[in-house]
Amino acid sequence: DLDIRSTLKGLNKKGDARPRSYMVGPYITDEEARYWDSKKISSIRLSFKDFIKELDSSITENERILSSIVREEFSHPIMAKFQANVSEPTEGLIEFLNRDVTFLHSNLAEKDTEPKVFYKGYFEGWDPILKNYDVSRKITDSILSDVFLVEEEERITKQELFLIKGNAGSGKTVLMHRIAWDAAITFEKLCLYYKSDVPLEYNRFSELYQLVKERIYLFIDGVVDKVDDIDYLLNKAKKDNVLITIICSERTNVWNLGGERLNTFLIQD
Repeated sequence: DLDIRSTLKGLNKKGDARPRSYMVGPYITDEEARYWDSKKISSIRLSFKDFIKELDSSITENERILSSIVREEFSHPIMAKFQANVSEPTEGLIEFLNRDVTFLHSNLAEKDTEPKVFYKGYFEGWDPILKNYDVSRKITDSILSDVFLVEEEERITKQELFLIKGNAGSGKTVLMHRIAWDAAITFEKLCLYYKSDVPLEYNRFSELYQLVKERIYLFIDGVVDKVDDIDYLLNKAKKDNVLITIICSERTNVWNLGGERLNTFLIQD
């Protein structure tokens, strides 16, 4: 199963930090149980029906009441993009929005960066972009026009991948931040900038899309380490008809060595 294989790959990437997981099945052998236990996956020898019955008999009435207590109300700037009368986001999506990505919006607040520090090559956070420390480039307008101002019916595919590549120190990261900011603020696109080392989880983007019902633009700086995740994400999004555009960057030599698998998805580089 493609979903299970992807989940297992994601767990393996966490190494010793991966949580204890469980699998349920009536015919798990002792050898299989030992194998999966070495990967921190414990076996439960029950049918799914018996497993549910066991859970039902093990959870007391008081525990059921506690589990239904209303959680703290979710508040996030991205809610301005939500459709009317949608369900509350899951805990997983809330964690994703707070931990793994930056949602670009006009009230974004960042730590102050001195101009002289930025021009010496230090770039962290969004403050230099908010204050326009970066130099205007013609390529910025070209990318904004080709990627963000295209009508949906004019797009070649509903799931897109664009690549910005260049040598180390050529300004790819600054350019990515500038494009993301202008697309979000000037053209009011839903832009997420990935900032985490955690593997990409397709379900987070799928759930978000159901809440917003508009194209999601995802920016990833240094993409070769996430080739497997992006491959799976784009294929699954195509299957589920999720509108998503990934704009990524990578050093030319690194892409040439490790990015070939994504060439079939590329709209433009």
